[in-house]
Amino acid sequence: MHTSQDTNEEHANLEQLHGIRLDESGMTVWVVSSGLTAKEHFEPYIEWGFTGEKAMFIRITRIKRDTGKAMPRSVPITFSWAELNPQNRDVSSFELQNRN
Repeated sequence: MHTSQDTNEEHANLEQLHGIRLDESGMTVWVVSSGLTAKEHFEPYIEWGFTGEKAMFIRITRIKRDTGKAMPRSVPITFSWAELNPQNRDVSSFELQNRN
């Protein structure tokens, strides 16, 4: 069960996304990097709809800080559909949660 406190904590841990692209190969998100950001520094959290709908909820969380000294810039990180949906469930819609 999620409480409002759980939701606030989860929201605080979400990575701020500066762009998103969906295509046949997967999902690309743009995040801020100071030179030491890698795909392995992020973890997508997947939840499935509970109402019988074919919906997927995606949260992108940074699990390792970028400690680089370079000027911050936006960089792409790509997750394949196999990484996001390893059970290959039929998905008719999804929601991506972003931190503002």
